[in-house]
Amino acid sequence: MKTSHSNFGHMKAVITILGGAFLCVVLLFSSCDNFLKGSKTRQDLERNIEYANADNYQIKVNAQKGSGIVTKPAAGEAKVKVSDTFNLSFSSESDSQFLKWEVYNTLTNETFTDDTYLKIENPLMIDTTCTFVKDPEDENIQLAVRAVTAKRPRIVLSTPTYQETGAPRSSNVQIFFDKFNMETNIIYYTQEEMEELKKKEKLTDEDFLQGDNQKCGGQYYGYIKDDVKHFKNIQIASSCVDGSSLTKYYFDPYWEKEPNYVGGRTLVIQVTNPPPPKDVSISITLAKDFYYFEDDIAVTLREDSTINYKTNVEKEDVKPAIIVPKDEQDNDNYNVIKFKDSNGDFITLPFSVSGLPQYPKPKTIPACNDVEYITMSFNFTATDEGGSGIANRFRILIYNGSDVHPFIELPYLDTTQNAGYTQWSKEYLIPRSAYLRSAGEYSFVLEVIDNDGNSKKLKQGETELYWYYFYLNLTQSVPNY
Repeated sequence: MKTSHSNFGHMKAVITILGGAFLCVVLLFSSCDNFLKGSKTRQDLERNIEYANADNYQIKVNAQKGSGIVTKPAAGEAKVKVSDTFNLSFSSESDSQFLKWEVYNTLTNETFTDDTYLKIENPLMIDTTCTFVKDPEDENIQLAVRAVTAKRPRIVLSTPTYQETGAPRSSNVQIFFDKFNMETNIIYYTQEEMEELKKKEKLTDEDFLQGDNQKCGGQYYGYIKDDVKHFKNIQIASSCVDGSSLTKYYFDPYWEKEPNYVGGRTLVIQVTNPPPPKDVSISITLAKDFYYFEDDIAVTLREDSTINYKTNVEKEDVKPAIIVPKDEQDNDNYNVIKFKDSNGDFITLPFSVSGLPQYPKPKTIPACNDVEYITMSFNFTATDEGGSGIANRFRILIYNGSDVHPFIELPYLDTTQNAGYTQWSKEYLIPRSAYLRSAGEYSFVLEVIDNDGNSKKLKQGETELYWYYFYLNLTQSVPNY
């Protein structure tokens, strides 16, 4: 019984174990079924199956001929399936600048501005990634990617050009760009930039240099610090070696309003009066920041650009000239000197033409009883085209019957590198110096000079022998104090 009872218990245990195993199998299959029915897992499986069965899509990656080389993907071609990501990389030529990556249809050249089919991670980066988002499944669409580029601005010519004998010292610098839409404000400071410079360089408003209203629109092109003139994005030095600043001989850079001979824009850097000294090598460097806009992107120079030239080795012998105003009959009007009489009115000085050996005096010579000084005004223009530049002062040669011919130098109302201007509105107070202390009749001759010492007197026609003398009678001597 005992034995019989023992066998029955054993059989019961076996049945219990088998039942448990069966229950585990049932639970296992039930769990797998629930696992397969999970939405995320099912979608992933379906997606993986779809990806495995999908065909590769061929995407060309290219650029404009001559602008550079696509380095990624290899051979400019990516074979991808939806959801694949591939690299984009481009190496531009020196005269081209990368702007952006662009998705387009090779069949119609239509561009896609959204991420419907291809998503470029950062279109403005030359190295980035692209994801194949959706197959267009349209036989009229063939997706491709291209590197959009623009030609960098280029300096096609500059004057003066370098030559051993040098260029006229008064020559303005002209730099010819091949693009007319160059950004004009690149040579002028914005208000924000000026405020930053004030803090950084410890400048005041008076330290900034304002350009001419007509040529520069009154904008600020530079500043002075420690007696050195600084331009925005322009450096002017004596050479590329020692770099001594020569900016003090230049001012008011501006852009020509009309296109140059290649249709581009010309930058002019004006020379001061007096101009740079003779036999000096000059280097003018433009920062690479010079640019024009293409699709709202700044297209800049590849690198800093330097031009070089040299001023005259020897003094030039081009004589300046005096240009006098015309009268109503378009004749030269040589009444170019006035003086203020004792009533405070300006009257014209009479003149006579020199002759050999004697020349007649005017019958009526204005009297002046000023004791301390004479008030005069002038109206003429002095020019020195192609020479060393007109000096910033003109002369009045004084003749009083002796063999000594002293002179007084007076500043022009305004000067450029090649011309000096006077106007009736400018009054000059001329002291009664040692040459004019005594009462008596004096005659004056106008003379203009250039920066190399060449001179020209106001003359009749083209004959050097006949000059115009202007007469004044000083009625009182200067008292001896």
